[in-house]
Amino acid sequence: MLKDQLLDSYELRELRLLDELYINAGKVDKETLKNKLSVSQNVLFNIVDSVNFRLSNHFGTEWIHYKKKSNMFALSDQGHSKLGEIIGIYTATSINYLLIREYLEQRSVSAEYLTRTLQISRADLYRRMKKINLVLKQFDIEIKDNQLKGNELQLRYFEHIFYQNIFPEEYLFYNSQDCIQFEHLFKRLESYYGADLEPIQKAKLSLWFSSLLKNRQKNREVGELSACLLHYLKNNIFYNEFTEILVNFFKLFHIELTEIDKVSSYLFNLSFFTVPSSSNKIKDMIDYSIDRKDIVGQSIAELSTY
Repeated sequence: MLKDQLLDSYELRELRLLDELYINAGKVDKETLKNKLSVSQNVLFNIVDSVNFRLSNHFGTEWIHYKKKSNMFALSDQGHSKLGEIIGIYTATSINYLLIREYLEQRSVSAEYLTRTLQISRADLYRRMKKINLVLKQFDIEIKDNQLKGNELQLRYFEHIFYQNIFPEEYLFYNSQDCIQFEHLFKRLESYYGADLEPIQKAKLSLWFSSLLKNRQKNREVGELSACLLHYLKNNIFYNEFTEILVNFFKLFHIELTEIDKVSSYLFNLSFFTVPSSSNKIKDMIDYSIDRKDIVGQSIAELSTY
């Protein structure tokens, strides 16, 4: 999911202005920016004011300065050093992304609650929902009847990439408390892998298991697992070993994992690079799939022919 897919047109225009400044070493004259953005002088200054308002709330300083003598717009010193964070800030404060977040956090969300909380009209809400659902369709999920609906595996997959990519500072970089509660599990996994987990891998795992515990409270319909997936997991020694570690850990807290908890966690572990690259388990898992000619082994075999 591209981070800018759900941004409003005015937000995309602000990012385009910032792009022009970044690719021109932080300085662009007024006339050039007017032409690039196809706007009047008054609109240009409004765009700059909007950028400064949003980013000063986050960083505590104005991002863009206008130098009247030279008719130049210039990035602040801090602006030069924070390029990688800009799009993340826009998405994390965008109404459309905040709407999705509400549906991920709650079982059901009323239109009245959303209009009141986000201070938007009902007509604006429905317009945004239509746009959001076009993007969610890529994941075979949708917002319908005040709920986020779809296959449970898809819902969990989407939730993880949403929080990991849209709110990384909150869910990956500053979640040390979450990491602590799963530290015993991490040590057991490191023993199994014969290699240490990196901090970012622990953060991803913490986010995943925190979401797993939250979603267990929602009692969503799970639906049936696909035949090819069941075939892949049947008698899969690595699936059995990995899930046994999880089951034993959560039993310490009197939590009994369901089948979808175990299946989704194993698939997440394979898909989001949480197995240490130095672990021999990766090679063992690949060789195992190739020998069994399961869906993963078949995919690897097809790729190796190119």
